[in-house]
Amino acid sequence: MIRNKSVAASMIALSVAVWLTTGCAQGDSANKNEVQEIIQVQISSIPEKPLPGQPVRIEARITQAGEPVDDAKKVEFEIWQRGQKNHDTVKGEHRTDGVYDMEQTFEAAGIYYVIAHCSGRNMHNMPRKQLIVGNVSAAEIAEAAARPDKSTYKH
Repeated sequence: MIRNKSVAASMIALSVAVWLTTGCAQGDSANKNEVQEIIQVQISSIPEKPLPGQPVRIEARITQAGEPVDDAKKVEFEIWQRGQKNHDTVKGEHRTDGVYDMEQTFEAAGIYYVIAHCSGRNMHNMPRKQLIVGNVSAAEIAEAAARPDKSTYKH
């Protein structure tokens, strides 16, 4: 009879262990199956219409589900003048409320491109913005819109 009690106790303990393990695993898998909203990135420049030789602050505002992302793993700005093969990459600094920025001085008037390479929360987003620095003809702007340069960024 003692043997039967011992077997019964072992079976109950095993059942409880299986039940607890299954319950925890289901809870974890439910969280893993949730679809997260993608991180959103908006690029802006201050001033909005930069001039040659003057410093410009370039910002990437990162949000997810409308809330600031202050824990991005990597924010880099890829910057180049239209037609140039060499692209500069500058690390963005976290400021506040999902804003990461850097400062740039454009030496010459022209059309420039900025891509904010933003990684965080198991996602990567890389929006692109065209900046018109100084006086640029309408024909140059139209040509750039018709045939934009491509990124050379290495991930």
